[in-house]
Amino acid sequence: KPGLDQALAKIEKMFGKGAIIKLDKKSKIKTDSISTGSLELDLALGVGGLPCFASGTKILMGDYTWKNIEAIKEGEIVFGVKNRIMQKTTVLKIFQRETNDIVFLKTDKSEVITTKEHPFLTSKYAGKKSWAKAIDLNKTCKFYHFPILARNYDWKRGWILGSVLSDGNINKYYVRFSNKNKLLITKFAENIKEVYGTKKISILDSEKRINRVMVYGKDFVENFVYQKFLLLNSFRYFSDDFLRGFMAGFYDGDGSRAWSDNKKSAVPTIINTNLGYLNVFQSILKHLNFSSKSRLIRKQTKNWKTVYILTIRRAIDWYLTFLPYSKISGEFTLHNRSLRLQQLLFKSVPNRRKDRIQTKIKVFNLMTSTNTYIANSFLVHNCGRTTELFGQEASGKTTLALSIIRETQKNKGKVA
Repeated sequence: KPGLDQALAKIEKMFGKGAIIKLDKKSKIKTDSISTGSLELDLALGVGGLPCFASGTKILMGDYTWKNIEAIKEGEIVFGVKNRIMQKTTVLKIFQRETNDIVFLKTDKSEVITTKEHPFLTSKYAGKKSWAKAIDLNKTCKFYHFPILARNYDWKRGWILGSVLSDGNINKYYVRFSNKNKLLITKFAENIKEVYGTKKISILDSEKRINRVMVYGKDFVENFVYQKFLLLNSFRYFSDDFLRGFMAGFYDGDGSRAWSDNKKSAVPTIINTNLGYLNVFQSILKHLNFSSKSRLIRKQTKNWKTVYILTIRRAIDWYLTFLPYSKISGEFTLHNRSLRLQQLLFKSVPNRRKDRIQTKIKVFNLMTSTNTYIANSFLVHNCGRTTELFGQEASGKTTLALSIIRETQKNKGKVA
């Protein structure tokens, strides 16, 4: 036993805690499905393979933007999930190889090209979540949907208008935007230059630490007045991207992160004294098919002003859909109603029958500190095989699950 303890200690020192799994005698285990939880250890032992995604697969970064998997570097921050908490995680290592042994997955909202062994978080029966290999997925599978959207030209036009209506002012000489957050001041000036070209802009810092951007020009001011009139009276005139940007801009100006009643998650809220604005916002959410429930609350302040509060449910969906620059939470509790779902349209299809890919293509995988990341709107695991353990917690004497090591010894000799 002392020799065994030393060997186990050495393995944990080399590969980290979790490399050794202790099981109760009554526990059942499928030895060909065990992952150590470490991709490096799986590869060293010859189990788990190397699951990957094709180049061009979008990965959700820590700032809520999306980046191609082949462009990601070690040390960058992406989103992952651990213990049902969606959180920021660090990319520890990047793997790359070539293969044509892949499958094509397509849902009603997204699609992806991946290797057969890659585990996806899926829901089949009664909303219960489990990891399943890509090759085993079928039409009964549903997945969390993390929407892939961008801050494009129309989004920036809408964001400028939303920012001004929340924390700005329009008169016949200029449009002014005021905010304490210097990031928003910088973004406002950048977006003005990109959308409207070269304009006379002045940036002012006051003693009260409220920064201001002034944009001058008669034509510019008249255009703003016309946009405001259209949005409040016939918002369907604008594109969906413009409306997403408008909501994000107003949230950046007059939004906040209020804590839910159970204090477990932050709830995006928009506060304003203009009830007409908030009624329009609710109509915009409905128009965009944003499935979150919104509540409008009337509240009396200390100085007897009446303010209206619009609370947004499904915070993750809110941030990913509207993409505000500020007041963003970094952690969320995932539950069945956190996000909209996407459903597989057909059984996973090997490339030989569907995509006709004759030559090998480059595929990539990320090792993260949570062992998970989000790829093309899917929540995925970075290991090839996930642990399947059933039974009660260990009590009394325990047995050590060294089956993967014994199997490896049969094929590759002793493990050092």
